[in-house]
Amino acid sequence: MGRPGRWGAGVASLVLVAVVGAPGAAGAATDPSDEGLWYATQSSIPAVHEITRGAGMTIAVIDGSVNPAVPDLAGTNLVVRDQGFCQNADGTPTSGTSTTHDAEHATGIVSMLIGTGLGIGDQRGVIGIVPEATVLAYNASADGWADAQAADADYPPCLVDGVDNPDAAWALAIEQAIDDGADIISFSMNAELPCMEAMGEAILHAHQAGVIVVAGTSNDREEMLGCPAGANGVISVEIVDWDGNLVDPSMEDPYLTILGPGKGIRGLSWSDGAWDRYGVTTGSSVATPFVAGALALAWSVHPEATANQMIQAMLRNTGAQPDHGLVRNDQHGFGTIATLTMVQSDPTAYPDENPLLHPYGDDVLPLTADILGTATQTPTPQPTQTAATTPKPTDEPTPATEADEGGGSNLGLLIGGGALLLIVVVTVVIIVIRRGRTTPGATDTTPTSPTSHP
Repeated sequence: MGRPGRWGAGVASLVLVAVVGAPGAAGAATDPSDEGLWYATQSSIPAVHEITRGAGMTIAVIDGSVNPAVPDLAGTNLVVRDQGFCQNADGTPTSGTSTTHDAEHATGIVSMLIGTGLGIGDQRGVIGIVPEATVLAYNASADGWADAQAADADYPPCLVDGVDNPDAAWALAIEQAIDDGADIISFSMNAELPCMEAMGEAILHAHQAGVIVVAGTSNDREEMLGCPAGANGVISVEIVDWDGNLVDPSMEDPYLTILGPGKGIRGLSWSDGAWDRYGVTTGSSVATPFVAGALALAWSVHPEATANQMIQAMLRNTGAQPDHGLVRNDQHGFGTIATLTMVQSDPTAYPDENPLLHPYGDDVLPLTADILGTATQTPTPQPTQTAATTPKPTDEPTPATEADEGGGSNLGLLIGGGALLLIVVVTVVIIVIRRGRTTPGATDTTPTSPTSHP
């Protein structure tokens, strides 16, 4: 089964930050990750917060259960749906909230969006990049998945109408998020095969409703983006580290979209029944909410812009160079997200067209013809391709910053300035759910292409 990203369970897998104390020049020198908070402190996020903190925006997080009682989430605009979308063996629905191991993953994702920065005891908490936004949390995971992961065992079934069908549970969660008024959906789970009918329909409805879907790439870097990262028109997220370098193994795909911070990210860790310590994690699980949050920050400044224009603004303003057009390659996508540059752009000057749509004739779901509402309309021209070894535009240099699977661009940019069994056809297809690559304590790898420091 896949490996959902997490912050560790127990001393053996928990990576505790070595440097303790207030951030500063000396601390940054010994711990470039700033105790796993580099994505929020060593980036242009502080400068963006002088402009906006995301008020008025609504982000849906589709993941597992959440522990809303942790200090990092106290007093935030968090709304957790009481019932999950998977059913237990007795037919009862799973719960949206939990204090068990199952809640660690989603609690970390939500905290990265709206965390207060107030930690347990004298520890530093998780800092949210869009603290005044509203987060709607939906549990679309089966009870016991985290313990199964820790034991390297098969995941428990996610039952929908008595059948193990996580695809249907995910689709139901997307539909609910649309109905509840989400502007952006953040999806830190991924299956290795393309989206099937239920997910295709749900993502189609999101496009039609003007809702942006952001999804992380798979843990093990399969040959394809999978679902929902590879669905038509969806923003797929890879990771980079604090220096803007790709984190190995990284995905190469014609529809890879964006790079975001995903290495060494701070999160509250469940350990032996207690929520009392922090660790760091690496994976697209955490880069995905960062990208979703950055979009929300920019959209809050330009509420008149459409979802398509916001996607255009993000892709045209990666790295250090603003308004550079749509240029991408299969290794870096359109480059590393640059939050401040995107916030300062005018998205209404860009076409109201989703630049991520597949060409006609491609049977990936949802179909481009369905998204556009006509089979005769001309799809958006494909962006210019550059060689995978071409350095990506980067932000102003910033000391130590990390990201999930991004690469080839500055971290500084990136943040600041910058599963299961799915029964579908005639046979049972095994789909692996991945909540971002989880490699706590992994060492940095040599970048696969020239990059400049963020």
